Amino acid sequence: HTDASFGLGGLYFNNGADLNNEAKTMDLSDPNYQKTLDASKESFNKALPHLEKAHADAPTDRIILVSLQQLYGKLGMTEKFKETKAKIAALDAEE
Repeated sequence: HTDASFGLGGLYFNNGADLNNEAKTMDLSDPNYQKTLDASKESFNKALPHLEKAHADAPTDRIILVSLQQLYGKLGMTEKFKETKAKIAALDAEE
């Protein structure tokens, strides 16, 4: 189930990133600007449980950890971002 969780989380994450990039091209006064940002955050939030499940299933998978770290950054989850960064550094130190 790890691959399925990671795949679904990645799908939502990529959709959120696409919407975020779209919002960056918009003028701040565009009425769709905030709607696009909100849709981006909603998609990032949908990705969260799936990527966390994938991480729980495969706690030393570096690709999952990096994706999860990026997601925490996008959602402003600073402590989780730092924890995940430390896990990645620990894996790198083992190599």
